[in-house]
Formats: sequence, structure tokens, C-alpha cells
Amino acid sequence: MAVQRRNNPSDKKPDPRPIDWDKISDDELLSTRICDLPIAIAGTVLEDRINAVYGELSEKGIEFHPEVYLGDEWFSPEGDPIVSIPYYLAHPRLIKLEKARVLEAEGESAPWFLKLLRHEMGHAISHAFRLHRYPGYTRVFGRSAEAYPNNFRPRPYSRRYVQHLFEWYAQVHPDEDYAETFAVWLTPGRDWRTEYARWPALRKLEFVDKMMRYVKRRPPFKKSGPKWRRVETIKMTIGYSHKLKHRAMEEDFPDYFDRDLRSIFSQEPAPKAERAGRFLRRQRRHLVGTISKYTLEKRFTVQSLIKRLAERADQLKLYVSGSEADTLTQVAVCITAMAKNYFFTGKFKRSR
Repeated sequence: MAVQRRNNPSDKKPDPRPIDWDKISDDELLSTRICDLPIAIAGTVLEDRINAVYGELSEKGIEFHPEVYLGDEWFSPEGDPIVSIPYYLAHPRLIKLEKARVLEAEGESAPWFLKLLRHEMGHAISHAFRLHRYPGYTRVFGRSAEAYPNNFRPRPYSRRYVQHLFEWYAQVHPDEDYAETFAVWLTPGRDWRTEYARWPALRKLEFVDKMMRYVKRRPPFKKSGPKWRRVETIKMTIGYSHKLKHRAMEEDFPDYFDRDLRSIFSQEPAPKAERAGRFLRRQRRHLVGTISKYTLEKRFTVQSLIKRLAERADQLKLYVSGSEADTLTQVAVCITAMAKNYFFTGKFKRSR
């Protein structure tokens, strides 16, 4: 049986008409398709920041400057010497909305933007010159073809990796190790030879320095590529994109552990009842030692979890309602379950 196709707003061609940014409401923006936003890099602070990194490349003798375009997030498409930056950075209203709905607008400040762009430029330069085939790349960084892990388990105190972005990102994958090392190498005024003098990571920086001498003398194998997920092709609304991000970043939101905390502590304090946050901090050493021992999870992970729970308990104004022994048992059982789940899945709680 033939079924009549209904008109779908997402089927319409992009229609980036002017927007009165001072008058449009948040609700109107949330219902706007990303492809209909009248935004561009030209004429904004983004253009100045991008040119600043181009200047850093030129200063290092690298005359090939990968193209930057507006997409849905920070990335360099695999194999293509181009860089996508998030569309919301192109206007202050979009930045404000992103922060209100998704907690942060990645790269909103100039220093943050430059750090991220240097990292992505590392990927784009690698794609342009096929650096993963450069002799010794695999020996120094690892196999570029290696699959990205489903669960990332960093070694916080390792000196085999540079520190540039966040959460020991260089340890995620060999290509991220290279891109982070490239970013440190590129950063103006950074004396990486002195900074990493006693680190095994210095060998990686010296290797990048050697590869860049190779890059200076040769034209790129590839100068451009298709702009994957560019703004003009993204037909979902801003609100729906936020919904997807919220789902993916669920554990990062402040209220993620609220149900667990409220099941153990109370918002109605008894006389002389101890604050839940203070209780958690007071028991932290005992909890970290015991839980990390029996779950095999790193002490650092358990300690960070307890710190986050204590901070949230303060915000919720929760108190200890039962005996100290019973409360400690409930807390230990709860955190043990989270730590064990994190050990096997990389997440503190199973998907709901």
C-alpha cells in the first residue's frame, strides 16, 4: 500500500535569513535548525584567532594552513587536512545558550580556543602530509590504525605523555598523543625542551620537531577535503542537538547523583545532625582505601567520585539521618557499586 509522505521541516533547504539577535527568545533559537543560522567565521573574533594559529605555523616554517570551517564540534575529519569548529562559537547568543543547556561552550575563551585549534591543526597537518606513514611514527606514538577505546582509563601521573588539553587526553590514542605533542611544540613561548627535560615525553617532542622539518621541505599530499557535518548540512534544531549532548554527557551534569544521595541522606536535619558533605570528607580516606582495594579501581578515581558527591551534597543541603555506622555502610555499598561499574564500563552507573 502506498503511504503518502508528509512534509518534514528537516527536508527543507537551508534558509539562513537574518536574525534579530537582541530580540529572538531562547525558545525560538532552540527550535531553529542549525543550517538556518546566519553565521560565518569571517568578520568575527574567530577569524582573528584562526589567523593567530596560522601565524604560529608560519613562524615555525609551515606554510600549509589547513582550512577551518563551522561544523557541529571540534574535529579534523579522518584523512582530510581541514578543521571543524563548533557553530555556536560564531555568536555570543549561541555561546550563552550552549552554556545554559550543556554546561559549557567548548573553546569560548581565546586561550581555550587556541589550545583546541593547535591540537586539531596537528591532526590536519598529519592528514595533509600522511605523517602516520613517516618512518618511526608507529615506534614513537603507536599504530595510527589502532581502534579508539570504548573506555578510557588514564594514568594520571605518567610522564610518557605531554599535558596540553584535559584529562590526560594524549593517552586516549596514538594519534591524540601525536596531536597533543604537536600542540605543545607549536605553542609560542613554550620552552618544551626545558619543561619536559626529565620526562620520557621529551623524545616525542623531539620526534615531532624532526617531522616538522620534513613537512617544511615538501608540498602536502592533500590540500583539502569534504567538509563533513558543516553547518549548511545540519538540519537538526539547536534544541535537539542539546538533547543529544545531554544524553551523551549525562554523568557530567550536577544532578546526576542526586537520587543516590537523597536515598542515603536527608534534607530534614535532626538536632545536631552532621552535614552529608562533611561526613563524606571525614570518611574519605577510609572509603578510598577500602573501595579501591576490593574493586581494583584506582584510588584517584574513587577519591574524585567522593569529592564530587560531597560537593553535590553541600549544594543539596543534605544531612546524615541515621547512625554513623549505617550511613557509612550505605555510602560504601553505593560507591563500591559505582566504582566497580566504572572499572568494567568506564561509567559510574549503568544506562537508565
